[in-house]
Amino acid sequence: MLPLTQADLSKVRAVFTDVDGTLTSQGLLKSSTLRAIEWLTAHRVEVVLVSGRPSGWGECWARQLPVAGVIVENGGLAYVRRRGRLHKVYAEGPSVRRSNRVALTRHVAAALKAVPGARLSMDSVATEVDLAIDYAEESTLGSRGA
Repeated sequence: MLPLTQADLSKVRAVFTDVDGTLTSQGLLKSSTLRAIEWLTAHRVEVVLVSGRPSGWGECWARQLPVAGVIVENGGLAYVRRRGRLHKVYAEGPSVRRSNRVALTRHVAAALKAVPGARLSMDSVATEVDLAIDYAEESTLGSRGA
């Protein structure tokens, strides 16, 4: 495997990458990772971040990092840079989003009731189309093998 600086990127138009545990190390974005993103961008390879994190995280990443776009909330919405401006794009229309959110809220409430110790992830309050139950980030629901 060649270092990125020696790779032939002549046919690569974009790189889509997960964030947590892929671009980050122990929850932090290292300067070497940022330099790699900058290097790809300088060589006309668009970088798109993909995450289950909330909309607000995606907006921040899209505004602060040299990326072409960010897909968040498990594909529910994206931030795309076009002609120097940031645009928010939803995967579904408003009525479908509302209906899905009601159903998702109902299912999550049932799961929280059924599983002792379960709770919403800390960042669920900032979501628009998705909700997450914290499994092992800030709380523990018991053995992973159980």
